[in-house]
Amino acid sequence: MKVTLLFEDGSPVRSQTFPVLANSRFGLSVGDAFPSAVGKRFGAIVESVGASPAPIVVERAMYADAGAVTWAAGTNVLATRLR
Repeated sequence: MKVTLLFEDGSPVRSQTFPVLANSRFGLSVGDAFPSAVGKRFGAIVESVGASPAPIVVERAMYADAGAVTWAAGTNVLATRLR
């Protein structure tokens, strides 16, 4: 899977490829994988790559703590297909 970040402020585009097994889930901490993205607004392009690109489902999930309960709340939304 290839993830490309496009920054609102015109910062250079950043891309990175991650190994993802078939029939699996993959979580990406953008701040850990792309430290230059911390505190910036950006869009992301997520692509299946390789000799045989596979269909993928992409979602944005956000979690929040409430009181002393870790990940007590959250939300998610499916990505928009560009092609």
